[in-house]
Amino acid sequence: MRFNVFVEGDFENIKGVFIAQSYPIRIRCTCGKEHEKNVVISSEDSNVNKKGEEVNLCVTCHECKELMTFKILKLDGQIECTLAKAHPDDDSENVYLTDMDKNRFMVSRIQTNGAEVLSITNCTLNLVSDDGVLFKDVNIREKTVAEFNTKSKMSSIIDFSLVVEQTKH
Repeated sequence: MRFNVFVEGDFENIKGVFIAQSYPIRIRCTCGKEHEKNVVISSEDSNVNKKGEEVNLCVTCHECKELMTFKILKLDGQIECTLAKAHPDDDSENVYLTDMDKNRFMVSRIQTNGAEVLSITNCTLNLVSDDGVLFKDVNIREKTVAEFNTKSKMSSIIDFSLVVEQTKH
């Protein structure tokens, strides 16, 4: 199964958002048993499943003893964005963003075997303003994100939420 992860909300002065590809998830085995603890999946981790395929995380179901595997996939349709320099001495920085679709940005995709991803409980959120300023590890307060650039222009997300949806492909 594949699951897409989206950042949803009302965006103002936001060109794109992305998250660190390491985050805690709630999972359920296909036998129906929800795993009792959140597990952390990271694109940096590497394990091998029973078929010899590389995955990011392996978890054994405590109910049926089957192995659940998880792999973070690369996102299709990402656009490279060169960011504005915060200071004249800084190097330019490039990030990869997806287009907004229906007030949301896709920020991750997970492929699973033997498991469902129920939710993401937290993430490290980064946003890029319309004028190309990167705000790293932004603070999410009560479903609201608000950052100001050096010209006091605000970039915000109101009604912020992380949404996980199963996809057919």
